[in-house]
Amino acid sequence: MIYYSKYSEQQVFSDARLNVFLNQVYTFLINRIDQATIVNNLILDGKIARLLLGQTLDDAVLKIEFSIQKKSVFDALSVAIASLDISSFTINEDVIVLQNSEVFFEFRLLDYELKLYDYHGIMINDLRKTK
Repeated sequence: MIYYSKYSEQQVFSDARLNVFLNQVYTFLINRIDQATIVNNLILDGKIARLLLGQTLDDAVLKIEFSIQKKSVFDALSVAIASLDISSFTINEDVIVLQNSEVFFEFRLLDYELKLYDYHGIMINDLRKTK
């Protein structure tokens, strides 16, 4: 069994429960598929990615967003939902929305590849503006 712990190691969120929850999601998926596929295709995105890239935000973070670049990862997450500690969820053709306590997570399946940035072992969407 492989245990993923990057979110806790890097203290991505000040609420340790969020880090543990995401570690659990990654751990489940890594052991179902493989580590390289999950780490390189389950991408932290949106406002949290912007914050980790050093950008400032004009408004509050209402959800934690992820982009998924492989259908097999999206499908595995759809199955994983049954074993996660969540309040509610919805699954559509290309979007999974989970609620864990008061936090919403959105996982969106993409049909294109993102430019990625390695944030201490956590792949994030590189949303920096390029010249």
